[in-house]
Amino acid sequence: MEKHRATIGVFGIPEGRNGRGLWSVRADGKGINAIGGRVDPEDVANGLSLQDVLVREFREETGTQIIVTDDRPLGVFPTAGLDDLAILFKVKIVSGKLKPTDETLEYIWMDPIGIKKAAERYDGGDHARGLVSGTGKRQWKMAKAFFLDSSNPAYRLMASDLLR
Repeated sequence: MEKHRATIGVFGIPEGRNGRGLWSVRADGKGINAIGGRVDPEDVANGLSLQDVLVREFREETGTQIIVTDDRPLGVFPTAGLDDLAILFKVKIVSGKLKPTDETLEYIWMDPIGIKKAAERYDGGDHARGLVSGTGKRQWKMAKAFFLDSSNPAYRLMASDLLR
């Protein structure tokens, strides 16, 4: 019998000049999500920190170099069954140019209204063009945490109102 192993994922949302956040459109047709990936057992064995893994994931998935702007995560988001955790950090792109990869078709700068519309598309059955999870789910909660910490006061207000 195979043992179940919980997974930990690390994700980052860079903030643009106007306060919008950067999300990726997945190449596997599963929709729009924050950029990042899973912490592998080899990462732990090699002593990589969560931030190290996130830097690697950004480089692999976007072609950019990032820095994690705060070691404190914006939040920890479990799945309903608690078998998967996503840890969200605020990050800054410091070099490189966004490029599509095997994992990502394109990148989208979104504000809270864009997140709300993407979640509604998912809830309406358009999983390829919607947020990876719908209204009230994990990607929604990650977006809310990001916008509640935004440098744009209007987006902070929208996050507390629109993204309840």
